[in-house]
Amino acid sequence: MSSKNLTIFEDQNAVVSTKRSGALTALGQQVKDNQGIGTTRRVALNANHTFKRMVNGEPVGNPVSGEINIIVVNALPTVSRTYYAAAYDPNAEKTLPDCWSNLGDVPDENASNPQNKICATCTQNVKGSGSADKRACRFNRRLAVMLMGDPDGEVYQMSIPAASLFGKGDGNTHPFESYSKFLIAHNESPDTVVTRVCYNTSSPTMEVNFKPVRNLTDAEFDMVLEAQQSQEAQDYVRLQVAQTDKVAKKPTKPVVQEVQDEPDDEEEDDDAPTAAQVAQNAKDVADSKAAEANSGFFESAEPDAEPTVKKKAKKEAPPAKARDLTQVLKDWGEEES
Repeated sequence: MSSKNLTIFEDQNAVVSTKRSGALTALGQQVKDNQGIGTTRRVALNANHTFKRMVNGEPVGNPVSGEINIIVVNALPTVSRTYYAAAYDPNAEKTLPDCWSNLGDVPDENASNPQNKICATCTQNVKGSGSADKRACRFNRRLAVMLMGDPDGEVYQMSIPAASLFGKGDGNTHPFESYSKFLIAHNESPDTVVTRVCYNTSSPTMEVNFKPVRNLTDAEFDMVLEAQQSQEAQDYVRLQVAQTDKVAKKPTKPVVQEVQDEPDDEEEDDDAPTAAQVAQNAKDVADSKAAEANSGFFESAEPDAEPTVKKKAKKEAPPAKARDLTQVLKDWGEEES
């Protein structure tokens, strides 16, 4: 399936001129240049099992049902986290999340309502803090992708919810974290293959799986190498979906916090810590800080600094270079998802 299925045209069976190379015309390039770097693109996953292109937060073209073929261009080395304090209301004005973490370690500096200094000991990371015995703070992964068959090689954001991240695969069909390990085990990487993203229609929640279709052609591989150097490839793996859709409004701090329970982000994780474990983790962190202060090795640290966390936070993934994603995926294979 090519990106032409995400078309703007009513007649999807019309013959396309063979005299057009696929590149933009001079007029098209002029319009594109005038749009500037403010143009953002993403592929939205919807509860009705469709995919839809979004440009600057507005839908473009017709939705595609069931499955699409993509090429992954970039991803962060670890899964991200997102927390909304307000209950989900599809009719309410969209806002940024209260708190989020790109690398799943500490709140982003732009979060207006950070819940804790580090994610590991946050009360929103406790199983049962959200609805249906889930965690209030949800895992997700944002990918920078291209659509197979797109001659312009445009880069889009695709946000993968928790239910589509973890678990075991079946044959060559996997949730994303398992899929990445499956590819590495076969000496491949998400940026060297065409990947089919398909809905699991038997799942009670919105869930997609991933499977390899074929290796990239030389032309596709060259487009990937070029795309990996683009600013979009760096931004889309870090920007929240709300930011990609040009949402700037910050959430109102509620008096009583309730978890936003979006239908497309059901988390499946039996390893979430209990309240007692979180309390013990917090005590261990405090004891560790006290021991470090007594040793004199951290005399230059600020009073509230967490040395080990600061070290981890500095390991923000550098801008992707050609083929860097392969090493990132190898690192994933050594982690527990």
